[in-house]
Amino acid sequence: MKLFNPFGFTTNVPLVKVLSGLKIGYLPSSISITSSLSRDYNESRRRSLADPTSIQSLQQSHNFTQTNNFTLKYNLTRGIPIIFRSTSNFNLANAGIKSRNEVGIDSLSYDLIPSIDVIKGIVSDTLSARRTTYKESYTASWRPNFRNIKAINWLTYSVSYGGGFQWNNSPRGSNLGASVSNTFSLNNTLKLKVEDIFKKFGFLNNIKKADQKESTERKAIKDIRRKEIENNIADSLRTPKSVPNLVHDLRYVARKLFISTFSMQEFSLNYERSKSGSQPGYQGESQFIYAFNNPRDGNYSPPFSYRTGLSNRIPKSQLIDNLNGDSNIQLPSNNNFNDTFSARTSIKLFPSFSIDLNWSAVITNRSTETVTVTPEGDFSSVQSESGDYSVSVWAFGTGYKDMLKRQIQTAIADISDGSTTISDSTGNGDGRFVLNRMTMEEDFRKAYLGKNVSGRGDKGLFVIPRPSWRISWQKVEDYIPFVGKYMNTATLSHSYSGTYKVGWALNTLTGEQPSQNLGNFSIIDDRGKYEPSSIRAERRFNPLLSLNITWASRLTTEIEYDRSTISTFAISSKRGSEILSQGMNFGLNYTFRKVRLKMFPKIKNNIILSVRGSFKNDTELSYKLDSDLVTAFGAVGGPITNVNEIELSGRETSQKRINGTLSLGYKVSATISSNFEYTYSRIESNNLPTRSNPDIRFNIRIGISSR
Repeated sequence: MKLFNPFGFTTNVPLVKVLSGLKIGYLPSSISITSSLSRDYNESRRRSLADPTSIQSLQQSHNFTQTNNFTLKYNLTRGIPIIFRSTSNFNLANAGIKSRNEVGIDSLSYDLIPSIDVIKGIVSDTLSARRTTYKESYTASWRPNFRNIKAINWLTYSVSYGGGFQWNNSPRGSNLGASVSNTFSLNNTLKLKVEDIFKKFGFLNNIKKADQKESTERKAIKDIRRKEIENNIADSLRTPKSVPNLVHDLRYVARKLFISTFSMQEFSLNYERSKSGSQPGYQGESQFIYAFNNPRDGNYSPPFSYRTGLSNRIPKSQLIDNLNGDSNIQLPSNNNFNDTFSARTSIKLFPSFSIDLNWSAVITNRSTETVTVTPEGDFSSVQSESGDYSVSVWAFGTGYKDMLKRQIQTAIADISDGSTTISDSTGNGDGRFVLNRMTMEEDFRKAYLGKNVSGRGDKGLFVIPRPSWRISWQKVEDYIPFVGKYMNTATLSHSYSGTYKVGWALNTLTGEQPSQNLGNFSIIDDRGKYEPSSIRAERRFNPLLSLNITWASRLTTEIEYDRSTISTFAISSKRGSEILSQGMNFGLNYTFRKVRLKMFPKIKNNIILSVRGSFKNDTELSYKLDSDLVTAFGAVGGPITNVNEIELSGRETSQKRINGTLSLGYKVSATISSNFEYTYSRIESNNLPTRSNPDIRFNIRIGISSR
């Protein structure tokens, strides 16, 4: 790696002297060029079994390809490596054959041209190779060093880029041009060492030192008294307990709480932007040297911005024109965009008590423009667009009844006196329509996430991410009476994660829609440019509570309780479901050491016992929003406004699952081991017969190796 210092002269120049240490590379660090040839040939001739004298035509297959690879590595600076790679594939099959000029059944037969002659012909331009594919990629990264800058030495930042371009030729004679595609990815990671930021505040360090000193003193007194109790020393001779001092104890606890609020060691933030695109029917070339040519001047290839992924589309003027074609040609242009946000941190409230927090959001956009080219060379296009939002949330809403209640309130607010038409234009004019797709998404969101959760963004479907968490409390054995002294370690865990996902699509039918019946009323809907297509909300406690114990006898046990709720809603059919899953899991592991079996009296080995089991209860409630609204607004005497008085259309199914496993493993030697396993599963459902499945397995493994 060759570097030079273009700004060395600014060492003593104010303001710009920070550039004096910048070194820029002036030569590539490495260049690699490889080329390979691959050729295979096969021929066969079939005879008819009915008439052996009848000879079939000669069947020939010939593949002859050349692959060129080029790699350039260059360091712009010591911390910014750049890599360029390209791969070209050529088809030499047609250049490597010559016709036999025969007549009859073998009129299409050919002879092979020696490979060396083919290469000579290509070099001398007497033969030509057909490019089939071309691919190039770019990568670069940068990680500035802030450690030597005192003001921001607590900051770490890195960015990496990846982009590429691919060109695929169409079959020979199809006149469909080439298919081109590109990719782009930019990943940014920012880390804040919060602990180092807090260290800059001297008062916090003093508070930590005071807390550490007092904690050590208190622990020392407890340890001494515990040893005295274990040694049966008389109470009158034991070290006296600390005299209770309310003010002093409150100050000790308050100091602990204050320090815990500054226990965040690091905060990490990541953002990745990625996109990809594809376009068939491209009539240009692929070579890099043509990227800067004007398409009007003859040879040209996709511009540098498209090759690196910065631009998304190929101009329509560079597509095939289909002049004098037999029929219309459709050329769909596809583009995918993804934005991924994530953040995480960990808070250690106490030495044995920690909380991990994670935020996430994924935004996806898919667009397609289908270009139709007529034989006259005219262009027309149709666009479609869809996408998804997936965000970490707190899904603690009340559920379907709240959504139904909001829909009923929206409809009633839009009923004019003496009218049987429900329309927002003649109602309260709040922009909400009953059974409108945007209104249903809003009501679902507020019913399942909470009434204060608002939709944001240009489509009104994005919600602000909220963190999932995981809580871990170690050394719980110190707080468990009676049996805690028989434990080596005990850990309590609790975890929550929630996700809200909305799928959306571009709407081709906008504006006021024809009326539709709703019980004794008719409703008028108004559709916007973008609408949600599906909704999903997840709430998972996995586990809600878990206890893992390692006993003094080397026995390990674990027990946990899980609970999750998955709620979905299909916008088009107005059908939804709520799936509640809850259950218990337990496990036990123990190793019997140095066991002697009668069949192997001189061998002592370990027997590993493992017992695991689970009980799951799944309940699914399916409902029909439109049917429940028809029930509410088709009642005699006027609409039913109390949700609890409506006979809901919900259908409930449930399933119970019981699983258990008992396993015994014995290892005779390094090459011989055996295992016995008994499993039992049982499924009970309210709409299917009960199924039970016991299973017993026994196996012996013998490893044989030779040298």
